Amino acid sequence: MIHIPKNAGTYIQHVVFKYFVRTKQSSEEYIRKITIEQDSLNITAFCNFKTDYWKTDPNMKRHPVSVMRNVNNPRAGWCTLDTFNRYLQNEQFDVLLYVAEPVGMNDMRLTVNQIHKLIDATDDQAINFTILREPFSRQQSLYYYLRGEESIHEPSHDKFTCETFKQHLVSDQLEDSWLVRVLTGNLNMPVDQGLFDQACSYLDTYNFLIGDIRETDQLLDRVLQTCFECTTTTEDRKNPHHNSTKIENKITIDDLDQQTKQKVLDHTYWDRKLWERYCI
Repeated sequence: MIHIPKNAGTYIQHVVFKYFVRTKQSSEEYIRKITIEQDSLNITAFCNFKTDYWKTDPNMKRHPVSVMRNVNNPRAGWCTLDTFNRYLQNEQFDVLLYVAEPVGMNDMRLTVNQIHKLIDATDDQAINFTILREPFSRQQSLYYYLRGEESIHEPSHDKFTCETFKQHLVSDQLEDSWLVRVLTGNLNMPVDQGLFDQACSYLDTYNFLIGDIRETDQLLDRVLQTCFECTTTTEDRKNPHHNSTKIENKITIDDLDQQTKQKVLDHTYWDRKLWERYCI
């Protein structure tokens, strides 16, 4: 499984972690989440460790979030790509899920392609998937999430400076077409039809399963059923880390004045086209 997290990323990781502990971990095995981060790539791997060597291996470090919070979480760790490769080649763990994490606005294809190299080295196959969301709803949720305490673990926590969501909508911090940009390496230039087609071609070439955020559980179960012949349970999905930030006075795009509405529609045009192409 390879996941590009654009929506419901924390939720999916929480659910599959509980799912893997329930279905894959035995008395001789241990599920851990490992981060491999370099300048141009960032991978999260959910691994079922077959030995305890990681407990004394100086190359297997504490996870950066654990360090930041000054806690010891044996379920999460960090290592270099070389260390990860060594564990993989020595069959010290089975990798169950890769997450292609964002690295700012860097070309995410570098991370996805590296993941495929890791998978090819073990003669395995993967199912790629991602979740999309109607752009205005995503913008509103993202704004309140990153300004709230729930996102304190995120690198982009509190990056939005506008005091209100309506101010944010007309600011230069409003997201336009993040997924199109990171799947084409176009970080600064305006997105056009050619870049949109290039991003879609990448998703189609790798046979990404894509669903709307309202269908997250169904898509996740489809992927898990295909890979592991077993779906999630109510217990797996119980008390997940949803983005449950309370939004007071939630608005729709039709609540905006015409000038602001048109600016938002223009700014998020290609993001909307992507959502419409795969989710409607």
